[in-house]
Amino acid sequence: MENPFDQFLPADAPIRVNTNEAMGAGGTMMMFIQQGGRPQVHPCRDAIINAAPAGNRVAAQTAVPLLLDQGTVHGFSDAQMAYVFATVEHESGFAPIPEWWNPGRGRGQVPNQLNYDAPGNHLGNIPGRGDGQYFRGRGYVQLTGRTNYTS
Repeated sequence: MENPFDQFLPADAPIRVNTNEAMGAGGTMMMFIQQGGRPQVHPCRDAIINAAPAGNRVAAQTAVPLLLDQGTVHGFSDAQMAYVFATVEHESGFAPIPEWWNPGRGRGQVPNQLNYDAPGNHLGNIPGRGDGQYFRGRGYVQLTGRTNYTS
C-alpha cells in the first residue's frame, strides 16, 4: 500500500519511521524513529497517537512522528506542539486531505467557498482566476488562500 505521506518527504529524507514497536519500561509501547542510523525512543509519541480518536489512529501513526520531529527541528515549545496537534487533529484527523470543493448554496454545497474568489476576499485570491479552487484548504491544517500558500 502506498503511503500518502511520501509526497511530503524526499526519498533520501533523514527521518525514517520504523514500524516495529518495542516494549518500553512498565509495558509502555514506544515507537522508534530512525535518524542518522541511530534509533531514538520517544515515549510521548505513543501517548499522542493513543489520544487520537480511534478512526484517526492509523493516520496518527505516520503524522505524529513527522510532526514531532519537525517541531523539534524548529525548536517548538511543548505548548506550541500541543497547539499543533490539537489543530491537526481537528482540521484533518492527522491525514493531509484536500478540502472538498463544491461551492454553492444548495444541499451538500459549501456556501463559504463562494467567497474564496469574491472581490475583497481576505485570502489574497485574485477574482476571476479560479484561485478559490486552486488555493482551497489542504494538508494537515487546511491551509487556504493564495496569501497563505505564498507566505
